[in-house]
Amino acid sequence: MVHYRQKEGISIMARSDGYNTKTRQLILDYLIRNRQHAVSASNILEHLEAEGASPNPTTVYRYLDKLAGEQRVMKYVA
Repeated sequence: MVHYRQKEGISIMARSDGYNTKTRQLILDYLIRNRQHAVSASNILEHLEAEGASPNPTTVYRYLDKLAGEQRVMKYVA
């Protein structure tokens, strides 16, 4: 299981080039609201579905990996 947590002192924001999908924004909002504890990709997928989105799991994992690669979130592998 992989858990993600917002890094201390780093604000999670949408891409600076203006490209931001509804799914990306929902993921960012969820991470910001839950920054005090680790969340899994499955937690995020459940949240997206509850919000009426129909996310592709691959999209969620890729975006989380991108955020981790940019050091905007921390990735924990358990």
